[in-house]
Amino acid sequence: MNLKLKYMVAVGAALVGIGFFGGALIAQDHKGHDHDAMHGDMDPEKMMEMYMEMGEPVEQHARLSTFSGKWNQTQKHWMEPGAPPIISEAVFTSEMVMGGRYLVDHVKSEFMGFPFEGRGITGYDRANKRYFSVWFDNFGTGLMLTYGDYNEKGELVMEGEWSDPMSPSGKSWVKTRATMIGANNSMFEMWGKGMDGETTKMMEIKSTRAY
Repeated sequence: MNLKLKYMVAVGAALVGIGFFGGALIAQDHKGHDHDAMHGDMDPEKMMEMYMEMGEPVEQHARLSTFSGKWNQTQKHWMEPGAPPIISEAVFTSEMVMGGRYLVDHVKSEFMGFPFEGRGITGYDRANKRYFSVWFDNFGTGLMLTYGDYNEKGELVMEGEWSDPMSPSGKSWVKTRATMIGANNSMFEMWGKGMDGETTKMMEIKSTRAY
């Protein structure tokens, strides 16, 4: 498979507006989980109180809200290592929904002459104590699913997989980093694996808050 084509598919699969990602709820197989042991003979009323408490947004959700708003973006996409980036412009919107529990993203732009639209949801799972993000767009039929947390520099770093039709397994590793720069600017970066297995930067998006 042509390396350039693989990178084009990779870029399309996550083309961002991801300026800050996307997310969705993923059904999980509970086999082997300690569900019964955890609940035991707990009083149903106390169980309900616990679920209600864990369902309330906390400071981690408030931190996500700094990414909400309307943004003008300059996007750089590298189709292959060492090649000059393809530069494009986009308008990206993000808003907190469901009482401040999730950040919903929406972007519309053009990429290499093709109309592009993407959506996503990012949240913080209090039970698993980590941020999650899922992104999906019209350049593919799969998802990009990542998990992570803020590091000591205040960057939201996440790793996971995206649906990669060029991979024998149908998926490839991806890493993202989102950073707020003051109140009105942000940076989103994404890395993947090249054909040689080396980590390489695939995307960089600079966003400025639109008024």
